[in-house]
Amino acid sequence: MPDRTLGGTLDGADWTVLLHPGERLLWQGRAIGAGRPDLPVRFWTMLGTILSLGSLLFLLIAFLGRSQPDFVVGFGGIGVVALVIGLTCRILPRRLQIARLRRCRYALTDRRMLVHDGSALRAWDITPDLDLTIHPEEPGSVIVDPPWLDNRPPKPQREAGFIGIAGAGRIAAMIRDIQSRQTDRTETGS
Repeated sequence: MPDRTLGGTLDGADWTVLLHPGERLLWQGRAIGAGRPDLPVRFWTMLGTILSLGSLLFLLIAFLGRSQPDFVVGFGGIGVVALVIGLTCRILPRRLQIARLRRCRYALTDRRMLVHDGSALRAWDITPDLDLTIHPEEPGSVIVDPPWLDNRPPKPQREAGFIGIAGAGRIAAMIRDIQSRQTDRTETGS
């Protein structure tokens, strides 16, 4: 499927069409794994676990009252429905996160971090005050931390940045190097 924003296909993205004059492309890649489950996935997994375990109580009551058909139908039906919903809540969000990350393409320039998720482009200027969280395991992630507004933490959201990439520590070191060069330029310019 052609991707008009990047001027190529999703597998062979042409990042050069998005570069500003004088900007250099340092690295490009894609997610090779799912990375860690983000906050929404963890929430749904927890809810699914609670529903699944709660359904066992209803199924146990239905089993103990098996001599009374109304018990089996009533409590067994509630137990089965809760179990199905619980397992769906545990499995589906993670699968959707993996599918979303398979569409993602990443690029690092000497000025910006670029993420294309198959439909939209997000970019973060690499400045000395850009906060990053690094998950160095393989595949790892370089997460852009959202800024606090008025001394309040940011609202829970999906993690953003380079998620599920190979060599996350090396990419983070490149970003830190760009940040330190910008800090040196700012200090010598003032």
